[in-house]
Amino acid sequence: MRPESIKKFDILYLASILVGLIGTIMNFSSIEVQAAGTMLTPTTLVVITVITYALTLLLWYFISRRASNIAKWILVVLTLIGLIGLPSIFVGEFNLNKFIGLASTILSVAGVYFLFKPDARAWFAGETVDDPETLDRTFD
Repeated sequence: MRPESIKKFDILYLASILVGLIGTIMNFSSIEVQAAGTMLTPTTLVVITVITYALTLLLWYFISRRASNIAKWILVVLTLIGLIGLPSIFVGEFNLNKFIGLASTILSVAGVYFLFKPDARAWFAGETVDDPETLDRTFD
């Protein structure tokens, strides 16, 4: 049974992915304009976006369902790298796009926080984290 911290991670991290996807969809025309001077076609941008979100969901799967410590630390590193650009959100006017980016970042960081709670650490270590009360109700 997955611990409560992992369940909270699921909610927060999947919400972060959803908010990020909404932001990507809303800004896709802007992304296309920025890529216009490169060799990236709109189709290539869509493929890159789909692959990126697929890899993000795969990372979530290995953390949430397989208790992969390696995936957890990959997510931690990627989250820290993502925080490098956070100050740029506060430069210039604060608009909906920046709000969506900030919301996605906050949800992601909050989700990662739950990966380091005691019950999550025990779960990643392969220890049993079932509480006695739950076990008692199971065998009644």
